[in-house]
Amino acid sequence: MNDSRIQPAIWQTLGQITEGEPLSLRVSGDCMDPHIKDQARVTIRNARVYLPGDVLVVQRPSGSPVVHRLIGVFPTRGALRYLTQADNSPTPDGSVTREAIVGKVCGGECSRLLVRVPLLHRAKALSRFLTFVGARLRQRTCSLLKDS
Repeated sequence: MNDSRIQPAIWQTLGQITEGEPLSLRVSGDCMDPHIKDQARVTIRNARVYLPGDVLVVQRPSGSPVVHRLIGVFPTRGALRYLTQADNSPTPDGSVTREAIVGKVCGGECSRLLVRVPLLHRAKALSRFLTFVGARLRQRTCSLLKDS
């Protein structure tokens, strides 16, 4: 889902709306194919807790929304950061704060595997996160070794 015409304040309002009632949005793009097809309508709802494997609607720093899978959560500077990745992307997106999460997919024209995420899909998401963390640690270690 990518519509940069929608302003950040609108996305914040949508996040507040989804706290009560589910919200239906149309998705454009194929980054989550085959689970979500281009032009499918998905239903989202805010949640108290998001787990690796959940498919979220996230407002990117550019202001555009995306529908990507949560692969992990990590603390930084006293706050939690959420790392997402499209199913058809080899690399994760940049991390976002909790405030950037509009909600998670809870129905609509999508695979049931996104609504009731199987343990295997959660494990795969977590595996992607651990791969990302391992690569970051290797980069930092190499940098430290070069500097010394």
